[in-house]
Amino acid sequence: MPSMLLRVVDGSDDDLSTLIDLFNGYDELRGQTRPVRAAPGPGEMGAAIEALSIALVPGGAATIIAGGVALWLRRRAPGRPGKLGLRLEFPDGTKLYVDAKGVDDVEAVVAAAVKPWTESR
Repeated sequence: MPSMLLRVVDGSDDDLSTLIDLFNGYDELRGQTRPVRAAPGPGEMGAAIEALSIALVPGGAATIIAGGVALWLRRRAPGRPGKLGLRLEFPDGTKLYVDAKGVDDVEAVVAAAVKPWTESR
């Protein structure tokens, strides 16, 4: 099953963890989201999450992912627009950058980007 990578740009260390929790709250995405960790540096026991890998399951996943991202941005950044961006990397190598400040309808942008990978084949 193809997966996309979701990275948070200019965010906090907890941003990806909160996104995992949010996505796992949806039945359709539960168990489909996995943390991608950086290699630990010298003397480190582990490393922070650097991205999320989201399996692009058929059906309504595009809408759920897009709605989850939009909800997360609204909860995370009231009064802090433009403080972060999202970088989506798709199985075919396509990359999409969404700046929370520059996009009025994040949900529509993310849904359009994810839809080709989540439609029933």
